[in-house]
Amino acid sequence: MLKAIAVVATVVLLSVAFVMVLPAPADAKYPKNIVYAIPITITNSQSVATPRPFDQMLTVDSSAYSAYEAANLQNVEFFYASARVIPSWLESGNSNAATSSVYWLNLFMGIPAGGSITIFMGFAATTVNLFNGVAVGEAPQLSGTYAQYDNGRVVFPYYDNFVGPTLSGAWTTNSPSSDLTVNDGLTLGYPPTYATGVSGYVMSTGTFSAGYTFDTAVTSIFDVDNIGFFNLGTYIGFGPGTYQGAFIRTACGSTYPDQWSYFGGEANGGGACVGPGTENGNFFSSEGVPGIYTVSLLPGSSSIQYFNYGLGGTTQPVTTDGPSYPVSAGFVNGHGSPISVQWARIRASPPNSVMPTAAFGVIYCPGQGPGGINCP
Repeated sequence: MLKAIAVVATVVLLSVAFVMVLPAPADAKYPKNIVYAIPITITNSQSVATPRPFDQMLTVDSSAYSAYEAANLQNVEFFYASARVIPSWLESGNSNAATSSVYWLNLFMGIPAGGSITIFMGFAATTVNLFNGVAVGEAPQLSGTYAQYDNGRVVFPYYDNFVGPTLSGAWTTNSPSSDLTVNDGLTLGYPPTYATGVSGYVMSTGTFSAGYTFDTAVTSIFDVDNIGFFNLGTYIGFGPGTYQGAFIRTACGSTYPDQWSYFGGEANGGGACVGPGTENGNFFSSEGVPGIYTVSLLPGSSSIQYFNYGLGGTTQPVTTDGPSYPVSAGFVNGHGSPISVQWARIRASPPNSVMPTAAFGVIYCPGQGPGGINCP
C-alpha cells in the first residue's frame, strides 16, 4: 500500500494556480531508476489549445523535496504515465535548497483547450546523475563545464548557448569579428558609428511572426541597446523610425518595452526621455540590469514584453508602431557599449499569453528502489 507524504508546490506564470492534492494513478509506469514520483496536473485555462509541441514553464519549490533530491538536482526527471521521459531543461535554481527552480518541459502533444494533462516528476537515488544533455539537461552556465548538460536544442525549436568560437549558421551579423565575441556566451560590442548611421546587430537567420516568443539571458546591457524582434528588410540605423522592431530598450536611464515603425514613430517614447506621457511605462528607472529579457509577438503587429517573466511597472500589450512580419530575433547595439548574453531561444507562445498552471499531488513511491531506499 502506498503511503503518501503531503508535500505540495505550485507553478505560476501570468496567473495563479490553486493547489490540489491528487491521488497517484495506479496504472502509471516509471522510467528506469525512478524510486519516488509526484503526479502533476497541468491545466490550460484558455479556450485555445497550446501549440504542439509546447514548451511549458514549471516552477518547483525544490526545498520541499530536498530529502529526495541530489544537491544539484541531477536525479530529477519528468515523464508521462507511459514512462516516456519528457525533455526538460533546468533554467535556474539548481539546488535542493532552492525555493524556485525553473524548468522548461517540451510537451510533444501540447495541452487541449480548457483541458488538462497529468505528468510526473520523478526522483532517482541521489547518487544517480540523470543529466545527459539529451532528454534531461540544464542551462549552460549551471554545469561544471560550460554547456556540459545543455539540451536546449532538444527542448526549444530555436536555441543557442553561444559556446563558440564563432556564431553558428543560425545567426547573421554586420559586426566585424573584432567587435564580436562568441565564447561561452555572446558579446556584441560595436563602436559608435554616428558618421555612417549604422547600429551593430546580431540577428537570427530564421524569421518569425505572431505566436512566437524570444527569451535571452542578459548578463550585461547598456545605454541605447535593444533586444527583441527586428525587420532586417529595413535599414538598421539610429533612433526611432530608422528601423522596425518590437523590443526591450534601454535609454535615458530607463529599461522599457517599445516598438518602432520604419519612418513612423515610437510606441513608448514616454518610457525614455522623449515623447508625450508614459504610454506603456517602464520595467524600472535604470539601465544595465541583468536578467531574462522576453518579447512575445502578437497578432496585428503588437507585442507583450517581460523582464524576468514579469510586467514590472509597464502597461501592456504595446499596440502601436509595430513592425511588419516576419521578423528576426536578436540584438541591436546603438552606442558601442557591449551587450552580453548567456543563451537565447525562440519558443511557441502560450495561448493568449497565459501559461498553463500546474498543481502538484503527493509524493509517493512506485516500488522498492535500488540501494535500500524504502517507500516512505
